[in-house]
Amino acid sequence: MTNMGIRTVVPALAVATLLLSGCGTDDGTAAAVDDPASTAEDAPAPTTTAPPTTQPPAPDPTEASAFTAQDAMDVVDAIGQAYNTYDADLFLAVAAEDFQFVDERGTADRSTQASYFPALREGGQHGERTGDLVIISEDPFVVAEDDVVTSNFYPPEGRVGTSTYTLVVEDGELKVQEHRWTGDLL
Repeated sequence: MTNMGIRTVVPALAVATLLLSGCGTDDGTAAAVDDPASTAEDAPAPTTTAPPTTQPPAPDPTEASAFTAQDAMDVVDAIGQAYNTYDADLFLAVAAEDFQFVDERGTADRSTQASYFPALREGGQHGERTGDLVIISEDPFVVAEDDVVTSNFYPPEGRVGTSTYTLVVEDGELKVQEHRWTGDLL
């Protein structure tokens, strides 16, 4: 960025110097100039700006911007692993305190969802991603995947749908705040 003050002052000083050097007195001293804007004493002082820093500020660990898309995909992989291995402790580790599971039947909070893990094991429920994880948004992170969920109490072809995960930062960690299932009805 060009400092406009310096560009204006330099020509004014040059003109003043030329005028003063051409208007000498017999004793070798310069004569005063009537135009006060032309004198160096009245010219505005040049301003300087600090050079830009070479390092960006450290990311705030309480904001999603402190995390990468890969971090978000890792959290989604972890919650999928928790569901498929019936690991309620892993689920609770990656689910935010205000977690909500939402599907066509309604919603379940974090503790209710964790309480379903024994029934999921008994029913042999298993989810399989049928495509790639897709990052929909990064502030907050929203990640989606297409799934087929099979179980002893589902039809042989399973339930086909999409899981959409909204992630938040909680206690400096990226966690799932909402898991929304849209797809086949029971």
